[in-house]
Amino acid sequence: MNAPSLGRLFQHTAQRLPKKAAFLTKVAGNFEPILWENAARDIYAIASAFLSMGLKAQDRVAIFSENRPEWAMTDLAAQLVGIITVPIYPSLMPAEAQYILADSGASLVAVSNKGQFEKIAAVQKNLPALKGVVGFDPSLSVSGADITVPLFLWRELVKTKLRPDLDSLAAQVSGEAIASIIYTSGTTGSPKGVLLTHTNFITNVVGCRDTLKMDENDLHLSFLPLCHVFERMAGHYLMVYIGATIAYAEDMESVPKNISEIKPTFLLGVPRFYEKVRGRVLEAVKKASPVRKALFFWAQEIGQAKREGKRKKGLFTGLEERLAEALVYKTFRKRLGGRIRFCVSGGAALPKEIAEFF
Repeated sequence: MNAPSLGRLFQHTAQRLPKKAAFLTKVAGNFEPILWENAARDIYAIASAFLSMGLKAQDRVAIFSENRPEWAMTDLAAQLVGIITVPIYPSLMPAEAQYILADSGASLVAVSNKGQFEKIAAVQKNLPALKGVVGFDPSLSVSGADITVPLFLWRELVKTKLRPDLDSLAAQVSGEAIASIIYTSGTTGSPKGVLLTHTNFITNVVGCRDTLKMDENDLHLSFLPLCHVFERMAGHYLMVYIGATIAYAEDMESVPKNISEIKPTFLLGVPRFYEKVRGRVLEAVKKASPVRKALFFWAQEIGQAKREGKRKKGLFTGLEERLAEALVYKTFRKRLGGRIRFCVSGGAALPKEIAEFF
C-alpha cells in the first residue's frame, strides 16, 4: 500500500475492513467494539467540524486526554485534512498545559473529562490563539461553562454534515507535512516541541510491520500514554496501518485484568511494566507450596540452559522440556492472556535479568 499521509493510511484500512472492530472500549463492564465503518463516519464528521470552525491544514489541535477511542479518532480526523496534533500528558498541571498550548499555537484543544476541562478553564485567558474546546465525556456541559471560548461536545460534533471535498483535501496532504508536535519530557529547561512528519511515522510503521510480521488478526491493549511517541507510532498508527484492533485499558491499575479479558496477541511496554509483571510472578511463587516453588525454579533453570545452548541432548531432554512447558511456562503465558506471540520493550533500556526472565 502506498500511503503518503496518515490520513490516507486510515482511509485505506477503513475501506478494506469496514466490518472489523477498529477499537474496543469498556462500556457497562464489557469491552464493546467500534467497527471501522462507524469509526470512519465519526472521523469524517470531526474533520468536517474542524474545517467548519475555520481550521485549515497545518493549524494545531491539542489532545489533553487519557487513551480512549475519541483520542484516536480526533487525531485521525486531524491527519486526514493535514491539521497538526499536539498531545498533552493528562497528568500535567494547568500551567504546564498552558505552556504547550501557547508554544504550539494550538487553535483548539480536545479534553477527556471535567478535570481536564477545568485545567483549561483556569488558564484560557492566557491563550489568545485558542478558539475552542472539544469535550469527549457527555457529562461536560455547555451551559454555565466557566470558559470564554466555545465548548463543543464530541457527541454533537459527530453529527456534522460531511464536507464533499474531504477526499480531495486528504489527497493534498504531503508526506513531508508536519503531522504532530510532541513535547519532550526529562530535558533541561522548558519542554521542546519535536516536529514529526507523516513520512516519519509511516516509515516506522512499515518497518515494524515487515519486521514483526503483523496483520489485521492482531489485537493490542493500549495502556502506554498516546502522548509518548512509542505508543503513538507502535500502538496507534501501526495498528491502523495493519488493521489490527486496539483495545483501550481502563487505567494502569486495570491492565492485568484487561489483559486476561481481551487476550492480546502481543504486548508493548516500558521496562518498568515488565519489571512489575516479573515481580508479581515471583511474589506468587514465594507464597506457593514447596512443590510448586521447586517446579518453578526447575523450569526456569531448564529455560536458561536452553537459551544459553547448554542443554545436552539426551533421552530425557525433550521430556523435561515438555513437562516444564505443561507445568510452568503455559501457566505464565496464561497470565498474559494466553495468546502473546511476542513482547516489545521501549522507552528505556531493558535490564538483562528482566529480558532473560521473559
